[in-house]
Amino acid sequence: MFQWGPGPIPWMYMSEVMNNKGVAIGTLINLTLALMFAIFTGTLFNKLQAWTYVLFGAIQVIGAIFL
Repeated sequence: MFQWGPGPIPWMYMSEVMNNKGVAIGTLINLTLALMFAIFTGTLFNKLQAWTYVLFGAIQVIGAIFL
């Protein structure tokens, strides 16, 4: 599903338009946000329980409207 969605677009953009420093910074930001998401998901499930899925769904709907 990653390949069918907008997932690979930032990677293609970075490799074609940015220089090496820009690609390094973009990769750092991407991986840092992924790490933060992985760390805080457990906390969200403990506090919000099933409402975590509603939160993730709302974020997906906002992203779909934006795209």
